[in-house]
Amino acid sequence: MTTQLATQQTQSAQQTRERLSLGALAWVGPLTILTCIAANIIIRTLAVAFFGVSATFAPLQPPTIIASTIVYLLLAIAALLLVSRISARPARTYRILAVICLLISLLFPLAALTGAFPTPGMNGHIFGAMIAMHLLSAAIVIALLPTAITRR
Repeated sequence: MTTQLATQQTQSAQQTRERLSLGALAWVGPLTILTCIAANIIIRTLAVAFFGVSATFAPLQPPTIIASTIVYLLLAIAALLLVSRISARPARTYRILAVICLLISLLFPLAALTGAFPTPGMNGHIFGAMIAMHLLSAAIVIALLPTAITRR
């Protein structure tokens, strides 16, 4: 009897598959984009107001922040769509991929700070603001986008 129950549970788990709900993604995607834009603008505003970050630093101008956030979040949504088609566990796989992408995204601010990618005006405070933006955006993306994945 115990073996039969274990077999049924195994079969049930195998039949249950995570799937992306396009209906959920239709509202979770824009919500994630807007939340990241708001978070990044707030970080920029705080950095300029309290940490001496130059309001004229080109990569931290509101239009640049908004445009780059939209582009990168559209790529994140595309990655979620792709992962959901090829992975049996898309939520887990997506979160792993998102962390890897976060680590790669940190290379630009690091290269700018060290001079490997010349960025006039770059300093430690700007670096801190950029890292905060990347980390907070990644946390939002990792928390919100996978909620469009359901178990069926």
